[in-house]
Amino acid sequence: MELKSGDFVRHPRAGTVRVADVGPDSVSLRQKNGTEMRISKAEANRQLRLIPSDGYYALIYQREPDADWLRENIEDVLSRLMRDRYSRSIDVEDIKRELSPALQKLQVNWTSWWKTSRKKLTSSMKFTVDPHKKTRFLLKGGQGPETSSGDIDTRLEGLKDARAILEVARNLDLYAESDKARGARVLSEKALTRLECADVQPLELPELFCAVCYAASFLEGPEASKLISRLPEIRFERMPVGSVTDGDMAFTLSLLSKTCPSRAHEAAKGLLGHTSSEVASKAYSVLNTETNREVLKKSILDWIANPDEARAPRIEIYIRRDLIKYLRKSDVRELYLILIERPRLWEAANVRQFLGSPETAKSVYSDARTDLRTKISILRSPALTPEVKLDLVESEASPEMLFHAMVSGLDPETESALAICLAGLLSNRESSSWEMLIHTLRADRHPLLFGAALDFVRRNLKESSSDSTLTTTQRLVQLYELALERYEESKDTLEGLLGDAGSRLLRLSSKGWGSQLFHIFELEIEKGKSTLTSENEKLKRETEALGTKLQETRAEAHRLRDLAEMLKSSAAVNKQELEVGIRMDAFRPVVSLLDDLERQISSSADPSTSRLASMLTSMLDRAGVRRVGITGETLNFDPELHELAEEARELSGTRKVQVMRSGFILETSRGPRIMRRALVKLQ
Repeated sequence: MELKSGDFVRHPRAGTVRVADVGPDSVSLRQKNGTEMRISKAEANRQLRLIPSDGYYALIYQREPDADWLRENIEDVLSRLMRDRYSRSIDVEDIKRELSPALQKLQVNWTSWWKTSRKKLTSSMKFTVDPHKKTRFLLKGGQGPETSSGDIDTRLEGLKDARAILEVARNLDLYAESDKARGARVLSEKALTRLECADVQPLELPELFCAVCYAASFLEGPEASKLISRLPEIRFERMPVGSVTDGDMAFTLSLLSKTCPSRAHEAAKGLLGHTSSEVASKAYSVLNTETNREVLKKSILDWIANPDEARAPRIEIYIRRDLIKYLRKSDVRELYLILIERPRLWEAANVRQFLGSPETAKSVYSDARTDLRTKISILRSPALTPEVKLDLVESEASPEMLFHAMVSGLDPETESALAICLAGLLSNRESSSWEMLIHTLRADRHPLLFGAALDFVRRNLKESSSDSTLTTTQRLVQLYELALERYEESKDTLEGLLGDAGSRLLRLSSKGWGSQLFHIFELEIEKGKSTLTSENEKLKRETEALGTKLQETRAEAHRLRDLAEMLKSSAAVNKQELEVGIRMDAFRPVVSLLDDLERQISSSADPSTSRLASMLTSMLDRAGVRRVGITGETLNFDPELHELAEEARELSGTRKVQVMRSGFILETSRGPRIMRRALVKLQ
């Protein structure tokens, strides 16, 4: 690879760098931050890849584009990215992969930025959305990166790994026909040479496989078949996720089906359960031929029987299309039984409609090979509606046996099926089943089953003749007794039904009903007595509780009244104290001013100062502020009104003191309050 100063290249670790100098044995590279690095020419040929100077990588090397600039120039940015890739199309995923790092540095949200940028692209005169893939943008009118004969030689010369080979293979259509054919041959030779190396990496193998298939698509048919036949065997079902794109895999399957059908069939079998619907659909179309239909059917049934939990199942593609149409009766039965035993596959495989089909369910249920255990599994299936289940039970030759089998293995999942079976039993052949049901309900609590028994008896009460009314009434009594013990929520319903049964018995006449009616009346009387007793006890307890609550309420009212009076008195005192404090704070500056004036009077005989001091004194007198002592005056010491200027060792008896600074007392409604004690000294 010929390099010259100023070229832009990609380094595997440093990213985009620029050639600063080319020496005889080494190449100097300048990174974006200005740091220079020097590598040998051998390393340069092995590690560096020449990139267009008008591409996106070269752009971000020369400047730091901000989010607004990228949005406003999105057309130019995408064109530059395509030049870097030698491509006329680009996917949204590739755009995000290249631009999101710059947006993250600017703390710009990709989703909102792309929303506005995409609007600009869709209205662009230069780009259009690929009609086959909405996340791919194409250049309009054959526009694209300029290519020359030297481009393909440069790119083929710089191939270092499988991804580079695949990238060139994807873009062979950018070159002239002669260049494409020559490039395809050279590329295939390079890929096969790599494939024959013993140290090829496992992740490279699928990529090389797809690259050779791309190259082969530009060759003539015999040459392509010969080339692909040399490819090594690949277990497609074990292909690493994300090693190649879904489009590459689908294209490879399509090409294999034309050139090497046997290889295509093996690959398609391994890709039926692929996570991509595009790949799975292509695999299905490869196998969905007359010659391969049995292979397709067997692959699907095998996959359902042993699903690969590591992949998301795509079985709905085949169920929705032609699978059911091509299945024989035995195949339908096999598939149905597998799915019934694997309920976790229903949602994943989207086969609930197939499982709930009345015709399919009845066909499998009525098959002579279907045993009781399988019939119970079918009845337990939530995919079947209650109407379909009831129809199945009514078509059962021996429903009592089915009922007994379910009662003997009763669990929460079987309970709903047991209720359906009970509802489907005919009244002339279910006596033993009823006794077993009562025994089961008495042994443990089963609300769902009890509700089914109640519905069954209610229906029989409405539809029964005079000969069966007595039997229905007896069952109502049994259920009522059970309700008193375990199913209290159904008591009201049963009481109403017993009343209806009593009315029906009174209208009819037949031997032996008197004792049954008497028993019903006894139950009603006992029920009434029990209700009155419980209501009386309840009222008595409520009365006692209300009396206790009334006493507590009265005591609380007294306490709250006393508290209110106390708070009211406290509030009045606090108000007076607040007013006194405000008055004292207001007069303290006046007192300080009077002190200053008196000091000035003692030092000078200014008449204006004397008049001002006299005015302040009169104002304080009118406001109720009384002076304690006059400066120089001799008084008897009073510790409450006087403050010694110096500490006395001992004060005993009455001592005379001389006033050094007057004190002040504020007269209030609550008595005199000392604003300031007079400062005195011992005489």
